Amino acid sequence: LLTEDMVLSATSFDKAKLDLRYNKALKNPEYHSVSYRFKNKRKAFIEQIGVTTEVPDAVVLNAIKPMSLNHFRDTYRAVTQQETDVANQKIDEVVEGKSTEKDANDKIEELGKMGVDKKTTKSVTDVMKGTFANVAKSYVAVDGLADAATWNTFANTLNVITNGVHFELNVEISADNADNKKVAIAIANKILAVCK
Repeated sequence: LLTEDMVLSATSFDKAKLDLRYNKALKNPEYHSVSYRFKNKRKAFIEQIGVTTEVPDAVVLNAIKPMSLNHFRDTYRAVTQQETDVANQKIDEVVEGKSTEKDANDKIEELGKMGVDKKTTKSVTDVMKGTFANVAKSYVAVDGLADAATWNTFANTLNVITNGVHFELNVEISADNADNKKVAIAIANKILAVCK
């Protein structure tokens, strides 16, 4: 669905700098991905670790799976602060061993047996909660694309559903979110044209 020609024409990148990877480690095709990475020497600030580093430019297609339109709309939408607060409370309950979910409590107990204390677990989950919240709050509808589409301004992902099939494009070719979105939509339109 995502060809080299599509990526090269949408990005205008040099084919000589291209690294193509197809990941199908898991049996379920929903978890397969095809990625086009370019060593263009772009510098990016990685906020989570506070460092500026060289990053590859990338266009990745993944998460191709059947999905209903209602499920898509429920999943790929900006969550409310109240929903975020409830999710964070549930995570805290798990970390503190106060969850009503036996499996979650068992996993926390396993971590303890491996020498991971609750302070460390809490620290890691706090970072994860922040990242998940940023992603969950960052969905914006993209009008006029397929049956429905959303762009995630934090993760640089375009989620698309057409005729009961979902796919996701991750496009990180610029520090400018608008540039990433523009290329993602251009590529999505090419994929949709192939699917007709």
